[in-house]
Amino acid sequence: MSDPLFLTPTVSQDLYSWALGSAYRQYRLNDPSYALARDPMIDEKMDRDPKFAAASRYRRHLIAGRAWTIEPASDSPADRLLAKVLTALTQRCDNLVEARFHLANAVVRGSAWGFLKGRIENVQIEGVPDSAWWVVGHVQNVDRRRLHFRPQRGEDGTPERIRLVWWSWKRRQWELVDPSWFACNVYDDTETNLGYGLGLRDALYFLMWFKEQLLADGLKAVKRWSRGIMTVGVDGLRASAGDNRKRVTDWEKATAESRERDALIYDKTDEFDLKFPTGEGARLVLEFVRYADEGIEELLVGSHLATSATGGGSYALGKVHQQTTETLVSFDRELLDSGAMTRDFLGSLKRFNCANLRRLGIERANCKFTTAEEDENDPGKAMTVVAQALEKGIALRKKDVHERIGFPQPTAEDEVYEAPQGAPGAPGQPGADGDPGADGGPPAAPPDDVLDTLFGAPVRAGKAPPAPEPVAAGAPREASRARFVGQPTDVQWD
Repeated sequence: MSDPLFLTPTVSQDLYSWALGSAYRQYRLNDPSYALARDPMIDEKMDRDPKFAAASRYRRHLIAGRAWTIEPASDSPADRLLAKVLTALTQRCDNLVEARFHLANAVVRGSAWGFLKGRIENVQIEGVPDSAWWVVGHVQNVDRRRLHFRPQRGEDGTPERIRLVWWSWKRRQWELVDPSWFACNVYDDTETNLGYGLGLRDALYFLMWFKEQLLADGLKAVKRWSRGIMTVGVDGLRASAGDNRKRVTDWEKATAESRERDALIYDKTDEFDLKFPTGEGARLVLEFVRYADEGIEELLVGSHLATSATGGGSYALGKVHQQTTETLVSFDRELLDSGAMTRDFLGSLKRFNCANLRRLGIERANCKFTTAEEDENDPGKAMTVVAQALEKGIALRKKDVHERIGFPQPTAEDEVYEAPQGAPGAPGQPGADGDPGADGGPPAAPPDDVLDTLFGAPVRAGKAPPAPEPVAAGAPREASRARFVGQPTDVQWD
């Protein structure tokens, strides 16, 4: 029995450590993506493949979602007030859904970046004194290839810290930038990836290359498969071999020209025939292309559709595939919410509005960004949930109820159908607006003061801490502007 300690060590065991040390001593850290090294235009090529585009966008749409909330970290009044303030500030962003859709592309490319274009506005927040706030008006998508990490060296030349640089198309040079100006979503951030993340691109690259070669060979063979192969019988008993070669060459030229003119003139003693392939080659190519498409779909959504399955019921197989996709989407959504949206987006709002938050006494409060689960809208099921909630004494916002059942809230000018007499919620019955409860007690609290966990209300309302005195009336905007430190309001997008 041999002892591993006595085995001869190999140099290959140290290759990774040497390569890692060499990478951090370069002028900049290059993206170690294998696919980018082989084909710098791989992202553009994949985006133009119909199968990839459909599956990729489907997953990104599921990750981004539409509904979102900002939840307090606890039930403390400070956390609830911070969630209320940040909800109002976040609503000032004009492309929040689209920004999350682009940030979700980190699943494929490893990382995705968005530039936070800020501005100062007077935002009206209920229960908070009027003041100027720094808000994110727009999240501009930034191509990941425009951003790189650069080691900053000390006096002895050794790297001390990693800085972020981007390429200015206006000044045509690399420039240092503050990471707090960006929302960054990194997927599979390991040491080997040097901070760039590792998405599905490298795995997809081999399938895309395989599919590209198949389609190129298949298109070349289309002409042969569709027009057939022409065979000609010639008399080989000639006086000299040169005559035979000349006759064969003449026939090759004649058949080639005949395909262009769609006509052939020949001697009646000549023999020729048109043979069509059996189609086995075409079916083989199509099977390989189908294999590549199924591999692409399985990488992106977790499994290919149940129509390609060979056993089991279609409903049961569909449920299994749906659960697989939901598992992937839940992980990706949590990664996006906790990283780019909570750490970067909400973190920038807290950092650049630190003076206002300190005046409100909530600078140390915490909250998190959450993308709401979007179930299939079933009005019948929604009505059942509403009835059960009201029966348990849970107050619901009318706006949320109307959205769930699919009917808009009526206005004062609309003609409405009233609930029949005796029904719960009808005028004069327990549970109606302004009427006492079933036990004869005081009316229920206003719906806006209740946390609606069933319908995704953004925050739990509560008593806020005593608000400080509002800003003096003489030039409040100028007086408030001095409280914002380091915000990228004057950064030019170039």
